[in-house]
Amino acid sequence: MTPRRTRARARARAGVVLLLVAGGLLAAGVPTSAAPPGRGQTPDPSVDCLGPAPDAEPGTAEWDELNRANAFCARERDLDKPPHQVLDRTAPADAYREPSRHDDVRFRYDTTTIGGLDAEVYRPCAPGTCPDQPDGLATFEPPYPAVVVFHGGGSNKQLHWWASQPLAEAGYLVVAFDSPPSPTPEAAATVVDWLYGDDPLAADFDGERLGFAGHSGGAVVANELGQRDPRVSAVVSWDRAQSTPLPTDLQLGTPTLFMFADYNCQDVPICNPEDYVARPDPDGPGNKGQDFLLLEDAGVDTMQVPLRAALHLDWIPSLASGNRYAESVTVYYTLAWFDRYVRGATEPDVAADAFDRLTAAAFDDSADRHNISQGTYDPALAAASTDPYAGNVPYSIADLPVADRLSFYFLSKCFLTPPGSSEHVVSGDIRHDGCHAPVEEATAPSASTADTDPSGSTGLVVVAALGALLLVALAAVAVARRRRSRT
Repeated sequence: MTPRRTRARARARAGVVLLLVAGGLLAAGVPTSAAPPGRGQTPDPSVDCLGPAPDAEPGTAEWDELNRANAFCARERDLDKPPHQVLDRTAPADAYREPSRHDDVRFRYDTTTIGGLDAEVYRPCAPGTCPDQPDGLATFEPPYPAVVVFHGGGSNKQLHWWASQPLAEAGYLVVAFDSPPSPTPEAAATVVDWLYGDDPLAADFDGERLGFAGHSGGAVVANELGQRDPRVSAVVSWDRAQSTPLPTDLQLGTPTLFMFADYNCQDVPICNPEDYVARPDPDGPGNKGQDFLLLEDAGVDTMQVPLRAALHLDWIPSLASGNRYAESVTVYYTLAWFDRYVRGATEPDVAADAFDRLTAAAFDDSADRHNISQGTYDPALAAASTDPYAGNVPYSIADLPVADRLSFYFLSKCFLTPPGSSEHVVSGDIRHDGCHAPVEEATAPSASTADTDPSGSTGLVVVAALGALLLVALAAVAVARRRRSRT
């Protein structure tokens, strides 16, 4: 091991808690004296956070119960945190993701400085490296496509270990950087220029396929710069900051996935879910739905995925996060989006598989295989091992219906082109209708089709039947005319 990497590992081990507390926890408005994980949440067997959400109308007892249950699900992860002995009660980063523990095992990890910005660089395991790589993970020959990860305001790169590491394990060179108090276009451009430069750590970048991913204020910068910089192939936006949509004067052309939460957490640091007394604007919250509409109108592939019972802080685990499944669902869609539009740009099989994942009715294990984050705690597993990390059982989403993980307050939408096609697959309500119908066949969602036929096949049968009746009627008219002409 080189002295540089030895020093990097020492800094990661010795300085991570101090850095997180000083650079992330306090700046994010979460005091070090905050309540420990648990936050007073108690188990409630009457609430089903996994199954379909019931329908309800505002102003009814059922609506009040729907709000209460959704708020409980938004803080359900708090119930799982207290038993984990390795979790730092003052630092928001997930101890199970500390990168030096997984360097040369799940990925290759380095730290560096880019134009004065502290950065982490993750590279995939190449053949002949990572001798203890877990089953289910793959090695990848360089050069690699790249993804740049943008933290939000008052946050830092460590709070996105949950995303940087899975991306590297899936074949991407990942650069996550600190730009306090929030990323700027200038800082982002510096990092992109570094990727295209001659630094040895950037040598494995293929120089062509590049993606951006960002949270909150970082998503604002990633969204705009991703449209302005022609080197960017795709963008994933994790709950961009409120009231900061894409500028309307942009020349749009970069496929972008927009994800957002049910709750904006305006009451940081407490981040309690707020009740919706009335049904909110389904294209909200705020103007977050505007970004999807801008790209759709421009004919650019895009998708809008609002997460059920998710908090704005679910994208910066783990102390602040409360939803059990938001992280895994985000990793699922993030990997699929970049596989479709970045890695898949030159690998047709990857693009086709990614499109299938983006439009699937149920999740596969493509996110689960990368999930080592804090989940539930199994005392038996812990007792059977001397490893203090052994008791962790990460959450799993494989085989769960997609619709049950989507918000019922806000609309999920897609506007996508299948690989090798110029036609669009479109939906204005993925939760009810799925993301399957070609654009010319798309119809507004209705209660009858939503409840009985998510694929929309009933509507196609009706259209076919009406068409057949019309043909019969036209034939009858033609016969009558011929008879009149004979007489």
